[in-house]
Amino acid sequence: MPIRLPATDPECGNPGGCSLVGDDRGDENIVLHSLHTIFVRNHNYIVKQLKKLTRSWSETFLFETARKINIAICQRIVYNEFLPSLVDLNTYRGYNQYTDPSILNVFSTAAFRFGHSLVPNAWAQLNNNFDKAFDDISLQASFENTVPIRQRGIESTTFGLLANQSQPVDTSFAFGIVRRLFVPLGENRREDLTALNIQRGRDHGLQTYGAWRRRCNLPAISSFSQLLGTMPSNVVLNFQKVYNNPNDIDIFAAGIAENPTNGKMLGPTFQCIQKIQFERFRDGDRFWYENPGVFTSAQLREIRKMTLSKVLCNTLNGIVSIQPWALQAVTSSTVRKTCGSIPDMDVSPWLYSRY
Repeated sequence: MPIRLPATDPECGNPGGCSLVGDDRGDENIVLHSLHTIFVRNHNYIVKQLKKLTRSWSETFLFETARKINIAICQRIVYNEFLPSLVDLNTYRGYNQYTDPSILNVFSTAAFRFGHSLVPNAWAQLNNNFDKAFDDISLQASFENTVPIRQRGIESTTFGLLANQSQPVDTSFAFGIVRRLFVPLGENRREDLTALNIQRGRDHGLQTYGAWRRRCNLPAISSFSQLLGTMPSNVVLNFQKVYNNPNDIDIFAAGIAENPTNGKMLGPTFQCIQKIQFERFRDGDRFWYENPGVFTSAQLREIRKMTLSKVLCNTLNGIVSIQPWALQAVTSSTVRKTCGSIPDMDVSPWLYSRY
């Protein structure tokens, strides 16, 4: 992405400068920056495909059409590739005008922050053969630092992500998360994201673990011993040292501590909250890509061909092969395929569209 402000500008301060993005957090870390760049590139890729069909469209119409397609692809990836590892949603039945699509306080402030537990303490830097290209970049060194991106682009970081195995959702967090959050290299002060998450939940007045178990129709907990089948025993003992009653545990702390169930990454309480929120996002959105009338049946068929793997094939410089499902680690039974063998969408159904 182009630089909005140089590193020397007092409003920036990031090594490598600040990028031209709509939110300062676009440069929060090199992985977030890379993902943003991928979908900007995907938008431009779609524009180029549309331009091959017709030269009569205005720049505005090209932009808006590609934007709409890009959003639909992103929605499909989130709901078909990412969410199945978290929770099972009810079948989509179309737009419901009575569904509130707004964001639950508990979701943004606690439940969706489960991802902080997945983050490794360093980002591998690989080439397109998935071999080491550069030394790993520590999580601490990746915060608000665009130097690696300016020097190498997003490719080495993204290839590293594709070969990465995420950490499990539990109470263990990377050192860069619990000790060096946004702390510049060379400084030894402590910044702990887990502590911030818990305090943020209290500042927002979130209901406790016990209250959310009741709301999610989960069995009531009246003693710490009852948690032993729900969380690791050492975690239960630690909670018992801090809280007088298991129902009083902060929802973020308890949610990430629950043992995963139903073959998902999350425990039952966080699964419940994700289900409520992501069904609200989808069912309360009249522009949801599957809502009848948003796209024609022919356009929808093309959108449904798209996967994150194909988006990466279309946007990463030098990429040759990738696993069929980019969010799944490569195993003996999940081998990489050449990009040319992965289906791409055909934009010709948009040729005569006007919406």
